[in-house]
Amino acid sequence: MNIKVLTLFRNSEEKLDKYFKRIAALEKKHPKWNFEYFFYENDSTDNTAKLLTEWMKDKKGEFISERLEMPRWGHEGAGPRMVAMAQCREKLLEMARPLDCDWLFLLDSDVVFDSNIIEKYLKIEGPVMYTPNIEHNIDCHMCEPPCKNKAYYDTQALEDSTGNGGMLFTCNPFWDSKDRTRWDNKTYVEVNTAYGGAALVKAEIADKCSFLPCRGWIDLETFMKGVSERGPLVVVPTVKVYTHVTTPAKVDDGFIKYQKSTLKDVWKQYLGRKKRNSFKVEEKKE
Repeated sequence: MNIKVLTLFRNSEEKLDKYFKRIAALEKKHPKWNFEYFFYENDSTDNTAKLLTEWMKDKKGEFISERLEMPRWGHEGAGPRMVAMAQCREKLLEMARPLDCDWLFLLDSDVVFDSNIIEKYLKIEGPVMYTPNIEHNIDCHMCEPPCKNKAYYDTQALEDSTGNGGMLFTCNPFWDSKDRTRWDNKTYVEVNTAYGGAALVKAEIADKCSFLPCRGWIDLETFMKGVSERGPLVVVPTVKVYTHVTTPAKVDDGFIKYQKSTLKDVWKQYLGRKKRNSFKVEEKKE
């Protein structure tokens, strides 16, 4: 099997050793698979570019480093950050063309994943894009009685099949009762968009997609909707990955009560969709 791994970097020096070890474990687990790496870095002020250049010497693929003088983005939501991210991801996708492989593995540099992640995905036949259950260092605040699970992280990139955004501060990010049941039963859920920092995309489908124009508030929105128009895009609860957030979002008790009351009222869910999807989470990854 041929896989192209695509990752963006910026000031990632402290993360690279762990990233390289995770990639090494993936290669060791699958010695007969062919991996190519396409890395794009811009505006780093540390040794990111140097370390990536050295690592790529004995690898197949390409690495590009640029000085764009972009601001150091936070989590501003809609606006220039998302457009800039979409432009960088589009460069990365163009680097990987022609997509003469079986799968693209879209991977964030700081996401912890198991070396058998791709095998777990492919046990489910049919989807053209698989995304994980990405947890982070906030406990679930929605389960009653309280569970011991961590909350799903990438809610901004999650949109269910009816247009609902992801629920916050919870191990089950879905609003629809059927989706929630599937998730609790450890069964994949079909969605309009999702990412989760470690997504597997069928290459022949991705070849017909683009990250631009970036019209929405999610930097991957255009690409993922292009994928989902050509086949199922799923979130898999049993494929867990993890990211550490240095400044986690503050859990507001009032917002948790709002979510719990809304979850029990289908009509309130419909009316509250715009409010939920516009909620800003101020948090930064490690």
